[in-house]
Amino acid sequence: GTLQVSQTQLLFSSAQVEYLRYWLHAIGLTKNLISLPYSDCLLTESSLCHVSPITFKTKDELKW
Repeated sequence: GTLQVSQTQLLFSSAQVEYLRYWLHAIGLTKNLISLPYSDCLLTESSLCHVSPITFKTKDELKW
């Protein structure tokens, strides 16, 4: 997504964050569930000027 200040960020949905925190706990990487980010960390549509989906085929594509 592109923020109002023209800064591009990789964004995750709240459902993706929720799944990740349960998955990390289920495979034993965390002793307790990681808490959800507080609401000030969450972006809404009004915070963004553009959103475009990106698909990564391999984990190596994620490394910048």
